[in-house]
Amino acid sequence: MKKIVLLLVLGGLFSVRVTAQEYVHNNVQTPFFSYEKWADDNYSFHFQVSILDYYVPVFTNTTYIDGDTLYVRLTCDITTEVFYFGNPLIYNQSVIYPHVIPSNVQYIALVIDVLMLADQPPRDPILVQNVYSHFIDLNLATQQNSAPSAMVYPNPMRDVFYISDDFDFNSLSISNALGQKVMVLPKNASRSYDVRNLPSGVYSVQFYTKENQKIKALKVIKQN
Repeated sequence: MKKIVLLLVLGGLFSVRVTAQEYVHNNVQTPFFSYEKWADDNYSFHFQVSILDYYVPVFTNTTYIDGDTLYVRLTCDITTEVFYFGNPLIYNQSVIYPHVIPSNVQYIALVIDVLMLADQPPRDPILVQNVYSHFIDLNLATQQNSAPSAMVYPNPMRDVFYISDDFDFNSLSISNALGQKVMVLPKNASRSYDVRNLPSGVYSVQFYTKENQKIKALKVIKQN
């Protein structure tokens, strides 16, 4: 009898963990990660995340080195609930790392954790770790990480998206999840681009110089 009860308890805990992961992915979406190196002792790590407007998120961060990896963790606290309309809102967070990265560090891990309320009474806070992560291999990093950051907004998008004014490029292309180019567009004065005819899905926006050299790629989500 004791064994049966123990199995039921463990099974219940496992189901709560799975439900929490699924819940978080439904409410915290479309992450984008990037970093810039300004000097040997000055890095900035960027997180862009979409969170439904049911919450008033609070962000905290921590950095640490474990073995050959520098971890930059962003925690999204969504324990404050306001229950609006379920529209996604874009949040941009930057973490400054004012240190020289040791020579033994080969990777940078950008990680998003989420602090949420349990869906069962007494609704205690639950920290769901490693909701999203992105690894950067410093051996493969190129100078494009030092380029000005491009911002595509809104993301998710519906009819039109815009490119931030401080990013210089000559043209852009949009590819679907299969890697097929579905649109090729020149830069225009308004920096606005009509995508209302694209079906819903995940796309990659690539930016090019006049010499047709790719300088940046961003993941975006199209919703209809």
